[in-house]
Amino acid sequence: METNRSYDLIIVGAGSTGAILAARLTERGDRRVLLLESGPDIDPDDTPEEMRSANPLAIMDPTRFPQYTWPELLVRRTSSQAPRVYDRGRGAGGSSTVNWQVAHRAMLEDFDIWAEQGCRGWSGEELLPAMNRLETDIDYGSAPYHGNSGPISIARPPVSQWGHVDLTLLECGLERGHQWHDDLNAPDSTGICATPLNRIDDNRVSTNDGYLAPARHRENLHVVFGAHVSHVRLNGERATGVEAIVDGKTRSYSAAEVILAAGSTFSPGILMRSGIGPEKHLRDVGIDVVADLPVGQNLVDHASVGVQLYLNERAQCATFRDRHSNLYIRFDSGHPDTGSNDMVMSSRNLNGYDLEGLRRGALAVNLWQTFSRGELRIPGFDPLAMPIIDQHLLSDERDLVRLREGAKQLFDIAASRQVKAIADDVALTQGLNVATDRRPSDLRSDQDIDQWMLESVRDTWHLVGTCRMGSDSDPRTVVDSDCRILGIEGLRVIDGSIMPEVPRANTNLPCMAIAEHMAYRLNR
Repeated sequence: METNRSYDLIIVGAGSTGAILAARLTERGDRRVLLLESGPDIDPDDTPEEMRSANPLAIMDPTRFPQYTWPELLVRRTSSQAPRVYDRGRGAGGSSTVNWQVAHRAMLEDFDIWAEQGCRGWSGEELLPAMNRLETDIDYGSAPYHGNSGPISIARPPVSQWGHVDLTLLECGLERGHQWHDDLNAPDSTGICATPLNRIDDNRVSTNDGYLAPARHRENLHVVFGAHVSHVRLNGERATGVEAIVDGKTRSYSAAEVILAAGSTFSPGILMRSGIGPEKHLRDVGIDVVADLPVGQNLVDHASVGVQLYLNERAQCATFRDRHSNLYIRFDSGHPDTGSNDMVMSSRNLNGYDLEGLRRGALAVNLWQTFSRGELRIPGFDPLAMPIIDQHLLSDERDLVRLREGAKQLFDIAASRQVKAIADDVALTQGLNVATDRRPSDLRSDQDIDQWMLESVRDTWHLVGTCRMGSDSDPRTVVDSDCRILGIEGLRVIDGSIMPEVPRANTNLPCMAIAEHMAYRLNR
């Protein structure tokens, strides 16, 4: 095992949070920071066309670009489904380099729920400055609830650039009483909105582009790519560094403090291999227990079902580089346990990155507020083995009932004259990409819809909560309000895994806000 020099701080993961932390925490020149990333370095000036494209369905394909994702990472969505690939980014910028580029903020009320559950300093009012700092909102940067000088550029595609499926869903939504709102990220928005995108000048703006690359010249920042962290080294109940596999060799890195920013799928495994996790599970896989904490136990994701549209020639996009989706319809289910905007519908103008994808569109309905909980485990100490993830989507009756009603609304739109004008046929899907030989009309009862959903529901790649933040007295808590692991000194987790609840939004911008919020606090 090779030993390397000591640092003030080690950050594990260069993704949506780690890249921000590395950039912000090295603004202080007296802090020596080591950033370890398991994936490859990515030069913003030399990225594949598919990474720059407005349509991300190629760069997310693990069969085409396995170096930027985790082809062996599988997730079981429900007990009625076999495990399938789960899309997570790898390399500089993490998932922000391969995702759908949707710059959707969490509602301020989402953070208020966190504060109510014991996360002191995490209310919407307290997070708003971080949300503003990270962005340059091209359209609404002058508004008090937006930023105009941050590293992440955000803009909304004008309706004139929308595809035929977008425009069809827009017309159907207006006809059914949904109102237009200019800014999806405004505090009071609901109904139909253009999706804000973290892209400008026909290119995505990842955390690598906006944060990490501009900071790479700093002498106090050292970055190692291809470094797969095995575990945190502990001296009693204090973190002293990490061990990682680099170029096939085990290397040891020392630091006064360690921050895990490897995401909801990988930060939990690093903790468990370090002896921090559920006592019974760790003993079952032969790992000595240092701290008995519910790591991996609060896993949550948004659930989604959809239909595929076989588009007629008039409705097809001109090129598979066109934007695949441009609008959301957010609405209330009316369920007594939910807040506003707990549901969302979306469109796809194409469903692939090839000629066949041009012939297929899609419509989806998602749960934007989720009650079902899953779990993440590890198979043993092998740091290269993928975690075992069971999401248990729709296991909470409140989720099943609301998604069923949302599916009925989706089927109503799919049978509309507007959809018939652009699509020769409509099929039920397995996930959202794979069409089946069944039609919405084949589902004749609530029981039929429920069975189809359990067999076909997918997540939205918004997995969070596996290192839950909360009060010290809450048995569900893994990290406190300062993101410190309970009972362990010098060790924090700062990524989407700390979210106690999944926000009513895509999770990339909320993850960035977490990193901005904590970097500001740590720099004070």
